[in-house]
Amino acid sequence: LTGARAGVAYRLSLSGRALNRLNRIAVLDVTGPLCGMNGSQKSSTAVTLLTPDPLYISSDGSSQGWQVTVMVAGDYRVCWCAGSSVPGSSSSGDECSDDKDFQMTASSLRVDGLSENRPRDFAEQIVGNPFEVKLSGQSLFTSDRLAVVRRARVTGCGHQDTLQDESLTSGMAGGPKGLY
Repeated sequence: LTGARAGVAYRLSLSGRALNRLNRIAVLDVTGPLCGMNGSQKSSTAVTLLTPDPLYISSDGSSQGWQVTVMVAGDYRVCWCAGSSVPGSSSSGDECSDDKDFQMTASSLRVDGLSENRPRDFAEQIVGNPFEVKLSGQSLFTSDRLAVVRRARVTGCGHQDTLQDESLTSGMAGGPKGLY
């Protein structure tokens, strides 16, 4: 699967037969455990599923999807659990509670954006002096932007208080100088 960007909600869709509301997924970094192995029932820490249940299932049970947000660019594998292997079962979905239940590799997912090895904090800067921020990742675009915010106001990326603070960027011009 392609088209996912780090930090942006993505609709991950899977196709098959007799898919149902008990199906579950775990999205794992490819450097982590293989599907069905120890640790495969829980998505990587960089991954957030809006809900463990599929957000939609087609009326004929041939496709289903989840809303996934991945905060770190990279390659991921999607492990799938059937939830109930018996058609028409009244199972509660407890079958997806063990690593071995997620043994099916359903897909792979490439997430573009900033790499995990980006700096978390920058050295203090002197007001009025220019400084440079270097970030790395995959499939970065010249239209990508960086918000400069006051540390005391930040509760986390994507929140209202991370909007660009005009007092911090007065006279700032342009976007990235180039892609490295």
